[in-house]
Amino acid sequence: YDFELRFNVTLDQPGTAHLRVGETDHTLDYEAGGETVTFKDIPLEAGNVEVEPWIEHEGKKLGPMYTVVTY
Repeated sequence: YDFELRFNVTLDQPGTAHLRVGETDHTLDYEAGGETVTFKDIPLEAGNVEVEPWIEHEGKKLGPMYTVVTY
């Protein structure tokens, strides 16, 4: 599955995005200037699971406006 994190602002500095799916953590470095960060080919099993996406920006944990999941 692909998880696209959509922000309502331009990410003006490079940083690291985080995605927790169940008990598994994923990280992805991103470049400045975009409004989305996409995690690709993340395994997802059938059933209920908690998904928590965020970036760290200036010492704060910020969530996206939307997270779009595609197969």
